[in-house]
Amino acid sequence: MKNQRELNKEARRKAIMAAAERVFLLKGFEGATVDDIAREAECTKRTLYSYFPGKDLLFNEIVIRGYEVLNNLTEELMSPDLTATGLERLFMYGDLYIKFFQDFPQYFVAMTKYETHRKVDPALELYQRTYAVGEVSFNRLLFFLHRGIEDGSIRRDIEPLGTALTLYAQIIGMGILWLNKNSYVQEMKGKPWTKLIQDMQGLIRTALQNEGGK
Repeated sequence: MKNQRELNKEARRKAIMAAAERVFLLKGFEGATVDDIAREAECTKRTLYSYFPGKDLLFNEIVIRGYEVLNNLTEELMSPDLTATGLERLFMYGDLYIKFFQDFPQYFVAMTKYETHRKVDPALELYQRTYAVGEVSFNRLLFFLHRGIEDGSIRRDIEPLGTALTLYAQIIGMGILWLNKNSYVQEMKGKPWTKLIQDMQGLIRTALQNEGGK
């Protein structure tokens, strides 16, 4: 059982991360400063540095947390008790990813900006943790494609890895569109967000569904 000192340190660490999430979302990685984060967290820079040696490492921890939240959301789709086909799981995954970037935009922004701003040595344990937790998300997408091919719900002539990368790019693109061009799409183009999602799903279904499958 953790003592009070350990609980206080854990609470302070979480508070600093929460403050950093808000600042990064508002100002972006480059625009945010350690002073901004310390001010938002209501602590000194010295205290912040005692938990996170630098802005890059703090950003890295936020990316890890984002992937953990996403992976927890999609964990249920890996259950052997789920009777859904591979194609159905694929669409369920897409729905959960959309829920993720709508409910947790701060994590989504950090995850999409990570490679652009990464300054962490790939040999460091923190980078390896980030890569591993991120691969869980992508590998689930790949798993659903393989499962769909096996159960007959997805065409057998697709190339799973290339298809997974294409789908990954599409869902991330939808998230970026929702964050940055939501008003433009809905107000200027008259396309409700739900209809845009339906259109995307229709295109994917047409491209992947095995007409003779389930």
